[in-house]
Amino acid sequence: MLKGSTFSQMIGILGALYLAKLYGDEVYGTFAIFSSILNILFILFTLNLDNVLVLSKTKREANTTLVKIVSLAFLFLFLALGIVFGITNLFHLKEEISSLLYLSVFGGFIFTLKSNCEYYFTFAKKFKIIANAKILYAILTLVTQFIFYKMNLENGLIFGFIIATCIVILSYTFFLEKEYFLKKESYANIKSFYKTNHNLIRFGLPSNLINAFANHILTILIGSFFSTSAAGVYGICMKILNIPLVIISSSVSQVFYQKAVDYHQNEPSKLFNFTKKIIRNNVLAMLGVILLTNTLGGFLLEWFFGKSWENLNLYLAILSILVFGRIFFNPISSLLVIFDKLKLGLVFNSTLLAINLLGIYIGYLFQNLVYGITILSVFGSFLYILIAFYFLKLMKKLPYEFN
Repeated sequence: MLKGSTFSQMIGILGALYLAKLYGDEVYGTFAIFSSILNILFILFTLNLDNVLVLSKTKREANTTLVKIVSLAFLFLFLALGIVFGITNLFHLKEEISSLLYLSVFGGFIFTLKSNCEYYFTFAKKFKIIANAKILYAILTLVTQFIFYKMNLENGLIFGFIIATCIVILSYTFFLEKEYFLKKESYANIKSFYKTNHNLIRFGLPSNLINAFANHILTILIGSFFSTSAAGVYGICMKILNIPLVIISSSVSQVFYQKAVDYHQNEPSKLFNFTKKIIRNNVLAMLGVILLTNTLGGFLLEWFFGKSWENLNLYLAILSILVFGRIFFNPISSLLVIFDKLKLGLVFNSTLLAINLLGIYIGYLFQNLVYGITILSVFGSFLYILIAFYFLKLMKKLPYEFN
């Protein structure tokens, strides 16, 4: 699955760069705002219950959980559409803004369906299906968005994303056990399900929702208070920088979680050195990628985009500081669950959101976005490094606590 994921990520980033050049920074900025809204809605549409799917103990439990999550997503789809309809009419929003909101709600819904199908097949250990679907998804997205560019279709990037996602969902349905979707769940079973997972909603949902806001609200705010062009430049920079972060995190986090749980329960004295080694390797790998991105990569991007994308290399250099900090903690963030520190996670994500909002406010105050992203990058990076060292310090005490 890692090979398929890495290959699809490479197709995605190369395709994104090519399409960004074709469509221009303003149109890409609108797509970046759309992507940010749907990533926030994704958390709401599942109420953080997608984790239950991966941790299911039996096939029947996994299937019934998937049905409940899909049903919940449909419920929130209609609720969100109703809210958008009310806001649009109450505040008399411009047509392009209301259209973007409606498309974002539907995009969030189908993204939820696709992601939870992936979680289901992860539980079922059908990794080949996921890997093939990821490659198909990357190619379909690129092809449909390119076709819509040739057709001069407004919001071609968004419609291409939607069509590609729907096709991949359809392909997933061929491998699902559809008889579970035809059975009517009793009210008692549904009530029992939500009661059992009450803590995930009560503690995990606020933390993950704030984290989603912290990570994705920036694109929306930049588009609102500066320009969609600036949002486009910011979006493509984060797209470039997040690829190595996602690849490293996805390849490490699953293995780390399994081993960390085992060490914590059986051999706590080994957890500190194991985690320290993971952090060191991740940081060295990311440092190499960042240096390459900001040297050779910077020249290549300037040659590829020309002068049309203002401040691209400057944003890339500043935001590299933030991504460098993230690599300290993102792959080992499961420690929040292992050490039962969900409340700390809530405080961490709230502080991160506050830093991001402060950065954008200062940038807006001085009418200079560079000030804003510098503040959120430096202080955000420091926060990620700080929480990583907090857990290292906590793990140093483990052998004494277990003696």
